[in-house]
Amino acid sequence: MTLEDELQFLKRYLGIQEMRFQDRLTIHFKVDEVALEHLVPRLLLQPLVENALKHGIAQQRGPGAITINASIENTHLVLSVRDNGPGLKGQPVVEGIGLRNTRARLTKLYGADHQFTIEEQPTGGVIAVIRLPAIPECKAS
Repeated sequence: MTLEDELQFLKRYLGIQEMRFQDRLTIHFKVDEVALEHLVPRLLLQPLVENALKHGIAQQRGPGAITINASIENTHLVLSVRDNGPGLKGQPVVEGIGLRNTRARLTKLYGADHQFTIEEQPTGGVIAVIRLPAIPECKAS
């Protein structure tokens, strides 16, 4: 599926979450238009956003924000999900089923030609970054 399709699904999921969190959740999309036509595995971003909600936004009392970025860098599509929650508090990332499945899917599809990192941000929150080959959708003429 294209990134555009993936983001449409994600926006429907986030619409439900915005109702749940009400005024405590703000979503920002920073997506390069050229990235929208590139192929991504189905449901790639949803587990990352789900973790940002569960371990980031839900763990704080005040307003929270999630930023979803997508860009093309050289020959790779770079996707990130960042939250402004409390962060990892110096603890290592514990990968549950969603993150383990995401990592396994990326390895199976792209082998060594991908990266998947999750890091605490110095300003607070966590960022998950996926780099995978930029494969544009082939459209029949």
